[in-house]
Amino acid sequence: MHWKVVKQLVKSNRGGLLPGFAIVIGDFALLVCCRFLLSVDNIYIYLPIYHAVLLSLMIVSVVSIVIVLMSLIRFHHRHAEFHELMDVVLLLFSLLITVTSGITICYAIILVLPDNPFNPSSLAIFIFEVLQVSFQAIFLLEAMKRGHRICGPMGRRNCGDKQLITLVFFLNLCFWMHSISEMERPIYHPGILSYFDRRTWAIIRYTTLPFPIFYRFHSTAVLFDIIQHSFIEESRVVGKRKANSCLAEDNISMEVVGKKSEVTDC
Repeated sequence: MHWKVVKQLVKSNRGGLLPGFAIVIGDFALLVCCRFLLSVDNIYIYLPIYHAVLLSLMIVSVVSIVIVLMSLIRFHHRHAEFHELMDVVLLLFSLLITVTSGITICYAIILVLPDNPFNPSSLAIFIFEVLQVSFQAIFLLEAMKRGHRICGPMGRRNCGDKQLITLVFFLNLCFWMHSISEMERPIYHPGILSYFDRRTWAIIRYTTLPFPIFYRFHSTAVLFDIIQHSFIEESRVVGKRKANSCLAEDNISMEVVGKKSEVTDC
């Protein structure tokens, strides 16, 4: 079943999949390079590239989610209720820990902002991370209330954009990889060590980072369900509707031909 879903997704959404795959592959290559090349000696070479890429992905994700969320809110669903309460609880709990840790880190960076040249970029990254997880949680909750379907009645996709949602799906994979990578090395945000000592920072990150990792993984799974239920099933419905319309036209044409033959016989 999953292979059929993937095949249908590739067939119906190539415009969203190709940029998504390119972003994931490029981001993975960046993480591999930073994992083996980034050190204290060459931090001024690789870390600005890492911060610029991560911040760009955060901004693109926030803008995409806001556009899709505004389109979704404009479409009012009559029977909006949560069907899977456990998913809602897990999403809200991981969101609370992620936002709390992000705000705490932002406060710490602001206090030591002039101490390190990488503090402004680190602050911007964590601010956009808090915004991204917040807007994304609102969007996911709205979609979960609608049974993971964000298309309008009769198969009309009048809220949400398939390509933007697919892009957000791949961006979540990138953020998930970044969270795992940053869990191992505190050098990605060196200015924070000016406020926390290395041991305290390690305790904070090892305690809080599993929740953002789980949030990214869970959000990716929910986004895949949204793509499956909203767009793949919609294309199947549209295909069946076209087939039925073709059959109806054939029946009408056959009736017309039959009547013409009867008139000719008379």
